[in-house]
Amino acid sequence: MKTNSLLRYGIYTGLALILLVPLLVASSMYFPFISGKNFAFRIVVEVIFALWLILAVREPVSRPRQTVLLWATASLLVVSILATVFSVNPYHSFWSNFERMDGLLTQIHLFMYFLVASSVLVTRTAWRNFFNWSLAVAVLVAVYATAQLFGWADIHQGASRLDASLGNSAYLAVYLLFHFFLATYLLVTMTLRNRLWQSAYLIVGLWFLILLYYTQTRGTIIGLVGGLFITGTLLAWRGSKRLKKIAVGVVLSLVVLLGLFIGFKDSAVIQSSETLRRLASISLQEQTVTSRFQIWQMSLEAVREKPILGWGQESFIYVFSKYYKPTLWNQEPWFDRSHNVFLDWLVSAGVLGLLAYLTLFGLAIYLLLRRDFFSHSSKADSQPEIFGSALLLGLLVAYLVHNFFVFDNLVSYILFFSLLAYLASIKAPEIGSRIGTSKSSPDWLSNSFVVVLVVLLPISLYWFNAKPIMANQNLIKAISNPSASDRLKSYQKVFTLETFASHEALEQYLNSANQLLDPNVSALDRETYSRLAVEQINAQSALAGPDARFNLAIGSFFTNVGRYDDALLYLNKAKEFSPTKQAVYFQLVSVYINKQNYDQAYNLAETARNLAPDYSEATLMSALVSIYSGHLDRAKTLLAQEKNKPSVIFDARLSSAYDFVKRPDQLAWLNSVRVDLYQQLIKTDPDNLANYNSLADLQIKMGNNFAAQTTLKLAIPIINKNITTDPGNKDNYLALANVYYRLGENDQVVATIERTVEYFNQLIKANPRLGENYLTLAEFFAQINRPDLARQVIDQGIKANSAFSIQAQKFLAQLPPVTK
Repeated sequence: MKTNSLLRYGIYTGLALILLVPLLVASSMYFPFISGKNFAFRIVVEVIFALWLILAVREPVSRPRQTVLLWATASLLVVSILATVFSVNPYHSFWSNFERMDGLLTQIHLFMYFLVASSVLVTRTAWRNFFNWSLAVAVLVAVYATAQLFGWADIHQGASRLDASLGNSAYLAVYLLFHFFLATYLLVTMTLRNRLWQSAYLIVGLWFLILLYYTQTRGTIIGLVGGLFITGTLLAWRGSKRLKKIAVGVVLSLVVLLGLFIGFKDSAVIQSSETLRRLASISLQEQTVTSRFQIWQMSLEAVREKPILGWGQESFIYVFSKYYKPTLWNQEPWFDRSHNVFLDWLVSAGVLGLLAYLTLFGLAIYLLLRRDFFSHSSKADSQPEIFGSALLLGLLVAYLVHNFFVFDNLVSYILFFSLLAYLASIKAPEIGSRIGTSKSSPDWLSNSFVVVLVVLLPISLYWFNAKPIMANQNLIKAISNPSASDRLKSYQKVFTLETFASHEALEQYLNSANQLLDPNVSALDRETYSRLAVEQINAQSALAGPDARFNLAIGSFFTNVGRYDDALLYLNKAKEFSPTKQAVYFQLVSVYINKQNYDQAYNLAETARNLAPDYSEATLMSALVSIYSGHLDRAKTLLAQEKNKPSVIFDARLSSAYDFVKRPDQLAWLNSVRVDLYQQLIKTDPDNLANYNSLADLQIKMGNNFAAQTTLKLAIPIINKNITTDPGNKDNYLALANVYYRLGENDQVVATIERTVEYFNQLIKANPRLGENYLTLAEFFAQINRPDLARQVIDQGIKANSAFSIQAQKFLAQLPPVTK
């Protein structure tokens, strides 16, 4: 049975590797935080699934136990398969894309993972080792997040919301949520009391809580509170006498803290914390909330159209196109998720899909309640199990709440299916014999099975993983390569592989259409570039489905290269797929302006304006068409209505339009409106220096240099006040030097620079080991075009504190090279 042991150890190794997936960041790949993790997961799952199949043929005990969770998980996969077959775009529903890497293919791999884990990890010891390894990996993720918290590592998503190696704060939040409950579960269910392990679980759990707080993910934090409330309530019901008292105290504390938070949400204490401020800002009037409600409404409208099996996996982009609400113009241009997992399942797999998904939660909750709350007494020997199950129930509730506000990702899927596999293996009673015969298969059958798998596994690894990986890597080369000819070669390699990457590659390819207009690109390359674009447009259009975004990209490409009739063909398709999307109308307006069909352009612009009258871009489009068509009075009327809106009045396209029709008198009128608006903005917001500079620029352009100087002089006391208030902000000194430079007062420029250097040198002298002051002064020198002095300051900082060298090297790498 040595072979069986080797197979089993191979599977254990693979399961351990899967738990390392959250650490993987494939920087050489397109969507490095997504694609690398998913390909690694799929490759390992395919290998361990093949090993498990061989083991299951040879060893009946490794075959799946028949449990309700097994059949529920299988049912979800069956519904997903049917939804994909009847999808509006089966190809995309199966493969997904690099940005998400979800779809049916991922659901299949998750089911394979569930089968292997639930069949091979069959003892509490095995699962405890599995969860301990997951916690060890989570500690490494937490170290990364902690480095971000203290500024030792860059945050990828924004300025302050931790994301670690997951690249998204919401993904990190749910990862930490699972592992907080997991650490606590392992703590309370320890059979041997070991102070060292107990302390480790406690410290790690609290650490995860702190980092979760700094992800600032509101849905997950609300879920955490809800999960703790459920855990406390259950323990108050079935815990020991001591546990009941503690649980009641926790529940009451949560209620009191929630009440205090609501009552004092506008207080300085809460507003001083970014996380608490984000939580306090939740309201039905908040822009994010109102947009979510509109997107959820779109999802429900789509479900009414296809209620049983939905639109297919990964099909929300088509729903978003068809049911687009014009009032969402100030949000992201395209959504491919409803930001609610339950609605995502409704859209992707209909009522059957949502029921199958909720059944997983329902059965998990039922098994925990039935086994540990309705079957056990509250005796001391059962208390650890009751406590542990209360924590797992709290985790399930917390995850449910989290899913109400965001969407799933591979890492949360892995954790959820791991939990389901654990419950299926340890908690769920068998409802029948193991699947398959109870006898070992004869050697000839086992050997034949091995041969088949040896043939099929390489095919699977190549088709589902190697080819898309090669396409992915060539795509990132194509995007990042500065050479036009090398970019073209990389794109050709992507398209030659004929994978799902071709769709995303084509969108990127079309976005770089300016290569066709670059005189430095050879005529042969331009011809090849154009021919390849048309070939791929024809090829990918057949696989695109009712995708308005895709057709809009093609239409924009043809517009940029002057093929207006081709542009209209695809833009009208985009309008058919998304009849209320303003961006489509704007592109059509551009085409008709270029074709000098101004009446049609104006009608389309007005249609867009009527969709959402508060959308200033639509009014701007109508004004531009009016200018190009010679209806200057109409343009003036439209612009007069928007005279208090900077986004319209300051738009450079208006100046270009008046120049094109050779009407300097109208441009002079527009500039006078702009001057009035700038003066109004300065009056209402006198501390905004950008308005002073922009007004001065405009006044110079109008030939009124005296007025420009007067405007710039008004900014000087504002800047000096800012320096007094915030003397450590180098940008204030730069702003003052810039004003003096524009006024021609070079002595004052020099004096300001000397003042700045003297101030920061004093800070450095007072605290020579603080690297921040060296860095700020070096940045100042770099911004006044003195990189030589910047290097001197950095060298001085490194000598004073060698720990500053890592941060210093990052800065030095951004400076221009030294010229001899």
